[in-house]
Amino acid sequence: MKTAKQCIDTLTQKLQKLWQLALLLALFGLGLPSFAQSNLLTNGDFSTLPTLQPGDQIRLGNNLFSYTYTLPGWTFSIGEKPNLVKVNLTPPNSISYYPSGPNSDVTNPGGVGYYLDIAGGANAAYQTFNVPSCGQAGTASYRFSGYFSGRDGQTGNGSISIRQGTGITGADLAKVSVIAASNIGGATTGGWFFASSTVDLTAGQTYSYVILMDNPVNFDEAALVPLTTLGCADMSVVVDIPQATALLGSTVNGTVTFANTSANPAVGPTFTLKLTPNLVGVSVVSPVLGVGSYDPTNGIVTFPPANVPANVAPNTTLTAAISFTQPNSVVNVTATTSAVNDTNSANNTGTDSVAPQAADMSAVVDIPQAAAPVGSTVNGTVSFANTSANTANGLTLSLQLSPGLAGVNVVSAVLGTGVYNPTTGQVSFPNVPANVAPNTTLTAAISFTQPNSVVNVTATTSAVNDTNSANNVSNRTVEAAQPGSISGKVW
Repeated sequence: MKTAKQCIDTLTQKLQKLWQLALLLALFGLGLPSFAQSNLLTNGDFSTLPTLQPGDQIRLGNNLFSYTYTLPGWTFSIGEKPNLVKVNLTPPNSISYYPSGPNSDVTNPGGVGYYLDIAGGANAAYQTFNVPSCGQAGTASYRFSGYFSGRDGQTGNGSISIRQGTGITGADLAKVSVIAASNIGGATTGGWFFASSTVDLTAGQTYSYVILMDNPVNFDEAALVPLTTLGCADMSVVVDIPQATALLGSTVNGTVTFANTSANPAVGPTFTLKLTPNLVGVSVVSPVLGVGSYDPTNGIVTFPPANVPANVAPNTTLTAAISFTQPNSVVNVTATTSAVNDTNSANNTGTDSVAPQAADMSAVVDIPQAAAPVGSTVNGTVSFANTSANTANGLTLSLQLSPGLAGVNVVSAVLGTGVYNPTTGQVSFPNVPANVAPNTTLTAAISFTQPNSVVNVTATTSAVNDTNSANNVSNRTVEAAQPGSISGKVW
């Protein structure tokens, strides 16, 4: 035969199972919402415990205590304090609060749970929240709810309301009230009454979720759930030009990608694209935005207004292919995007750039002798060299000798036979290439008859993408040596 204690334990276990079944039917069988994942309130189940001061303790069963702590997430009316209850029907550490309230909270029948009791005869508590606008005007719908219970064999009044502004005194926009009776059917774990309603709130304003309850009432599972929202979007842009440098005059290709990376439509999107001004060969083509028109005076690319969408669907990408001819300067490409409801500006701008490939042309005049006898033939070489790993574009070179020389002969395997102008001393080559390949040298053999004066030989070279001018000029002189002299000095 079972003892009295065993009978009580058996009955308690059965009541736990009945309460668990009843809760499941309430949440799912009757279609009531589960708020765990979308609840906007902080600590709605009161399981985030306060930091207790010396002398404070959470109410265990019927033990009275000093409640001077603050309850995380909640603000109480002036002069009121929270009264947090802990319950547990699981042996051996069971904690009974009956008949002052249910012995289980709403979501954990029979196990460790917490809920809010009144303190000082009544309680008014609230949480403040803002309705996001995402840059739009309109309203959003919310469901607000909670559970009330009676206590001490009595019934009490409880209500949940949504009020304008911060606190409990603002205009009452929506309210649901409950008369909560305790110990329904004699079950010590029962007695929770679900209260719920909906409200439409203006975007961009501040509201408060307010709990009001009088002496015989407890409360649990505060919830505020958005039903409809003015969805925020996130427009981003990426400019991608694969190459960091390009040959002068070559075609550079890249892409611009505008994307709505959010789960909501982007309302009123904007798209801008700007390239360096005065480019040639510019082409911008998008399957959606159309063919962009490039203005060389300011570099702005304009897409046909008829092609710019009023909205961009969630997780949608708009691309544009761009190309241009590389000049002898850095080309910058900048794209921006946004939307009325875009709340993240950190990714609204994308940039990339392309620099011309730099070359290094150098000139060297090499005449071995510093002085030559008058009337003798002087021989030397001139070298024009691209010493870089990139093609030198737009080559220029010149060779200048003293005017009035005789016996001038200038021959190059690439540049051809130079034509000497005795009046100016300038040597002209017939076959000057437009470009010089990397690490390539163009040489010319020079000779002339030494006059009775100093001969100057100067070579100059450069290229459009030559970034080093320090080695562009080379000069040598040859002095006249009289018969019987050494190094041009007469003894």
